[in-house]
Amino acid sequence: MELSETQQLRREAVREFVRRECPPPYARRCDRGGRPPAEAFRALAKQGWLDTSGPEASGGSGGDFVDLAILLEELGGGL
Repeated sequence: MELSETQQLRREAVREFVRRECPPPYARRCDRGGRPPAEAFRALAKQGWLDTSGPEASGGSGGDFVDLAILLEELGGGL
């Protein structure tokens, strides 16, 4: 399966977000402290990525499940 140009750009944007907002030391501190990465979730919300596959009319990004999969894959790779 080939990603569209928009999906490729989204993947790179999420990858950069993870590098900037969720570096390995941060993820380890959250893991060791048994706490969710609240700061990262707030930053994701600010980017509008928490409702990636929701319709724009409801406040979502209007993406599809491939967009959601891209987000989850990149987040999982960085956290």
